Amino acid sequence: MAKMLGPLADAIDDRFHLSESPQLLRPPGAIQETSFLETCMRCGSCADACPASAIVLNPDNNQQKINTPLINPDAAPCVVCDDLACMKACPSGALRLVSAPGLIRMGIAEVSPDVCVRNLGLDGDSSQTDEDCTICFDLCPLGSSAIRIPDGELPELPKLPELPKLPKLPRLPIVQNPGCVGCGVCQYHCPTTPKAIRIRPW
Repeated sequence: MAKMLGPLADAIDDRFHLSESPQLLRPPGAIQETSFLETCMRCGSCADACPASAIVLNPDNNQQKINTPLINPDAAPCVVCDDLACMKACPSGALRLVSAPGLIRMGIAEVSPDVCVRNLGLDGDSSQTDEDCTICFDLCPLGSSAIRIPDGELPELPKLPELPKLPKLPRLPIVQNPGCVGCGVCQYHCPTTPKAIRIRPW
C-alpha cells in the first residue's frame, strides 16, 4: 500500500510546509517538472519501494500536484541507495533510471554563512567561537565528490611591518557542482536551527 497518509494530510502539510514552497524536491531520476506532472501516475510505487521511507505522496490540495511523490529532507532524506529502488519501481517513466548514484540530480545543497557553526566567531566577535563541525561532510553518501571542508587557515607569512594582519579564510563547507545530488542527508543531520545547509530543488 502506498505511503499515503489520507486523514493526516493537513498535519503533514503543516509539518512539511509544502504550501510555502512551490518547488518540490522530487525523488531521484525525476524528469523535468512539467513532464513529471503529466507522466506520473500517482501510484505510490516509488514510495513503497524506498528503503528509507523518504518518499511521501504530496497531500497538497493543488490538483496538479496532489499525490505526486516528493522528499522532505527535514523528515527523511534520500539515502542514495545502491539499488536505485524508486527508479526501478516507477511504471510510468516519471522517474528514469540512471546508470550510477552519482548521476542523480535532485537539487543542490546551499550553505547559509550566517547560520553555519563553522563560520561563527570569524568576524572578531569574541562571544562566538567557530566550531569544527563536519557532520554534513562526514555523513554525505557521496563524500568529497559532493561536499568538502576547507582547512580554513592561511599559510604562515613573514612578519613585516607593512603587512596588515590577515584574517582566517572562510571555513564554510564547499558544495561541489556537479557532484552534489541533492539527497538531503546533510540538511537532515545539520544540528543548527534553522538549518545551515538546505537543498534547493532543481
